[in-house]
Amino acid sequence: MDLIEIADRRIAEIEAELEELRTFKRTHQRLLEMSRSAADTTQQSVPIIRRRPVAVTMATVAEKSKRQQIEDAAASLLATQQPLGTQELLTRIAAMGIDVGGNDPMLNLATYLSRSGRFESRRRDGGWRPTSPSTLG
Repeated sequence: MDLIEIADRRIAEIEAELEELRTFKRTHQRLLEMSRSAADTTQQSVPIIRRRPVAVTMATVAEKSKRQQIEDAAASLLATQQPLGTQELLTRIAAMGIDVGGNDPMLNLATYLSRSGRFESRRRDGGWRPTSPSTLG
């Protein structure tokens, strides 16, 4: 087998892999769109307990830090459905379009929540919950 044949085979392999990646990307984009629309529907029907004026809590996502976005999303989820495990919270926060990021997003989420002082992890009771109702809003 000469170099041309080897190169042609490698090109064919790369093209097949590229098509697989394109299919994965399309599927991922569709799932992300579906989860965002489901999160929008869920957010509209979930009451959020607030202790500050609405004008202060309705800051745009772009104005909030990543940590604040994650904490606010967790607070809104835990306000009505208590308690939730870290994996479930991570899945629902991702469905809201918020990326926790890092090499281990589940560990990062747990770190954000535990350091915030607004949440506590109670594994025996099923997961994360607010430290008190007044810390949610």
